[in-house]
Amino acid sequence: MSKTGFTDLNLELLYISYTNKSKTFGAYIGTDFWVPTGSYRRGRMVNLGYNYYTLAPALHVTWLPTRRAELSASFVPEINWKNKATDYRSGNAVTIDASASYRPLPDFQRLQVGLQGYFHKQVQDDRLNGEAVPGGFRGQSAAIGPQVKLNLFERGGLLFKWQHEFAVENRAKGNRLWLQFSMPLN
Repeated sequence: MSKTGFTDLNLELLYISYTNKSKTFGAYIGTDFWVPTGSYRRGRMVNLGYNYYTLAPALHVTWLPTRRAELSASFVPEINWKNKATDYRSGNAVTIDASASYRPLPDFQRLQVGLQGYFHKQVQDDRLNGEAVPGGFRGQSAAIGPQVKLNLFERGGLLFKWQHEFAVENRAKGNRLWLQFSMPLN
């Protein structure tokens, strides 16, 4: 069974950043807030939304060892609220995301190609009606795949990613295609 559509909305509320003088290392911290806007119906086999809020403080780092190479990683703990339609609360989790990119064309530094992936691990048991679910039902997944980034601005652009999931436990398994757009507000 499959379903296509939009998932829950991710709001990035406030981020604070640091960049070294040589601009070869940068880091930023902040908080993402997931809002239950994706399609959800109790009892449906496949839902695109979770029907609960998630608070996710995050740390992101990027290192540029050369003018053409980039290594990035993120550490994101996730604090989940209860799904009020089912009185079910997924346990809190941690996601580690990483990528390695390269600018293959010396005369066109705005284009990057690379490999990226993530590992997600639930660190607390799920709960139903306030009680731990038998066996905990802790989810886990990992993914890897290619990415292509086109910097349209000094601090933003388009990012295309494809992720093939594996090592999945107690979660839906599938491949993901991402299109991300970012631009500076100032």
